[in-house]
Amino acid sequence: MWTRERLAVLGQTATVAVITAATFLAFFLRDYLLMRADSTGYALDVFYTGMVVPTLFVNVLLVPLGTALVPHFVGSGLLRGGPGAWPELTRLVLRLSAVLATVALLLATLFGSYAQWIAPGFDAQKLAAVREVLLVGAAIMALGGSLIVLNAALNASGNQAVAALAQLAVAVVAVAAVLTLYPALGVMAAAWGMLAGQAVNLALLLFYLWGRGRAEPPSAAGPGLRLSAKALTLQYLPLVGASLLAGLTLPITNTLAAALPAGSVALFGFGYKVILFLTGVIATALTAVVVPYFASRHDTAKELAEHDTSFFLWVITLATLPVVMAVYGWADAAVAVILPWPAQAGGTAGMTRVIKIGIVQLPFFGVSVVLTRYLIAARRSAHVFFAATLSVAVLVVAGRLLESRFGLAGIAAATTLSAGVMSVYLLVVLSHAGQVSLPHLVSTLVFWMLFITMSVCLHYKSYTGIVICCFCILLLLAANRDAIRPWLRLNAASRPRF
Repeated sequence: MWTRERLAVLGQTATVAVITAATFLAFFLRDYLLMRADSTGYALDVFYTGMVVPTLFVNVLLVPLGTALVPHFVGSGLLRGGPGAWPELTRLVLRLSAVLATVALLLATLFGSYAQWIAPGFDAQKLAAVREVLLVGAAIMALGGSLIVLNAALNASGNQAVAALAQLAVAVVAVAAVLTLYPALGVMAAAWGMLAGQAVNLALLLFYLWGRGRAEPPSAAGPGLRLSAKALTLQYLPLVGASLLAGLTLPITNTLAAALPAGSVALFGFGYKVILFLTGVIATALTAVVVPYFASRHDTAKELAEHDTSFFLWVITLATLPVVMAVYGWADAAVAVILPWPAQAGGTAGMTRVIKIGIVQLPFFGVSVVLTRYLIAARRSAHVFFAATLSVAVLVVAGRLLESRFGLAGIAAATTLSAGVMSVYLLVVLSHAGQVSLPHLVSTLVFWMLFITMSVCLHYKSYTGIVICCFCILLLLAANRDAIRPWLRLNAASRPRF
């Protein structure tokens, strides 16, 4: 049902998605500027290689920590009760920063021992340039601990747009640094720009919290924040494992593509960036908004949280359908603009197939994000880890089987299949736990079968099949009372009053 709370969540998600998309595009512009400034690719080689280890630490260790903190912050009423919880929040930031500073020093000191692993074939001069970038990247990682905790606090208190806007500052400052400082500093302009942007991000968050603290009346101070180390660890460790497994997707696909003719890795990686852009925007927006929403609902009204899960499953599934159809319609023209040279004719066809087949995973990915975020809010992260393990296993097996027959398209199909298996597993888990009704489970699976059929019809340009699939989807929605009929009206109790 289109309640005011659900509409607010969808609105916040859309807002964060737009800001996140702008951030991703700004980072893409930074990379494009580096590539244009040095057509040999030296600058991007050094920058990417120097940032790979700090980025891995952030994605695998820090991002899951922020996700795990949100339900605990929601339960404590952080920021809702004034500055009473801030001393404990400050201690958490300082402890995490001390640990990250130690890790940063280790990364800098031990660079020689792992340099050849991350940069095989680089000469001594290029390795020295990589080390300079890595030193700045390590500093960015150390500063990221404070940002992770503050962003989690803001997300938990319903200020997701503030955190997203502050994150956009990182990309804006990095682009400005490359534009103004590249002639003098070279690739280090991008690295120092990222560090300066991170500092601006932190300053913006602190300024916002300081202003909010001044606005809070003294009587509103809460009892303070208390975190259970055991509960947080049980929530955090499975998320780390899931993030590590999810981070293996690109290395696995690159390894599979490396077995194909020369240039396959570059074609697959560049084409798959379109998929990563869309999935990254969806995951970031839903994580920022839906986790605190589910956490608050789960603690106060578990049954409502379960109904909300079903509602958002249908919204995400239906919303991604036109996106997939649009990508199918525009992929050929877009790739032709990116690769206009005749010598790249074969590459153009291969990249187009990667985009078209890979985009089919979008509804499965969106559903997986909703379900995993519900499990995180319900403090059942172990299922998230098992789902990620199953997804990686399917990717490896299916990728090996399909790449020999279909090439790059087979690898893209394997990524879609792995996302589909993960979403089905999570849906069955929640259905077995009684949190998704059996009729809703069956109708969702039937809808996905129709969606896959429509994708095949799009691929072979069978317009009659597309029309029939759309008609069947409409019939399915009309027959599903829980899914579609309540959407036709607002809950009277939830209508805004004027």
